[in-house]
Amino acid sequence: MLKPKSVKRILERGMGPNIHNVVLFSNIEGSIIAKAGKDDKVHSQAAVLANICHEYIEFGTEAFKNNSLQTLFISTDHVQYIAKPVYNLILCFICSKDANLGLIRSKLEVMAECLKEGLDEIKEHLVTYQ
Repeated sequence: MLKPKSVKRILERGMGPNIHNVVLFSNIEGSIIAKAGKDDKVHSQAAVLANICHEYIEFGTEAFKNNSLQTLFISTDHVQYIAKPVYNLILCFICSKDANLGLIRSKLEVMAECLKEGLDEIKEHLVTYQ
């Protein structure tokens, strides 16, 4: 099982140029499990992103013939969000507008797999969205 300090260290490894924050949060209410970075607005951002992901997971699968959410890209005027479900949690990179999305997505995939391996021991208590 993952220890809280271990999760934070894993997220800190994802930090790099043009990456403001790496956040792991609940996909329903947006409670932050762990975060790395320096942005103070991350709590409100996590709540909004959790709502978007939850809506897609709940209702988007009906609209898209049981297509599951694999990766979510959201771009605003100043920031880009790249998120991926990990059981009933969301792993999200918050990046600057000029960040390399291919590189960020690769980091996201590797980090999500690492977190999944650590959470395997308690997966019966977590919901998997397929």
